Amino acid sequence: NLVAVLLRQAFDADARTAWLLTTDAQAFFEKTGFNLVSRETAPAAILATRQAVELCPATAILLSRPITP
Repeated sequence: NLVAVLLRQAFDADARTAWLLTTDAQAFFEKTGFNLVSRETAPAAILATRQAVELCPATAILLSRPITP
């Protein structure tokens, strides 16, 4: 599936944690192993992305999951 392909590409690029913001796909991503994360506990680098600052509304839900091979 597409999520698995993207996670593999991220892993190959040395990423070990995936982050995403969504307004309506929380259930889908939770089925693929993502977990709800409070924005207050997210790393500053994630909160400083264009997606977090400009593109996604403040009501968007932040999800994360470890990336493994």
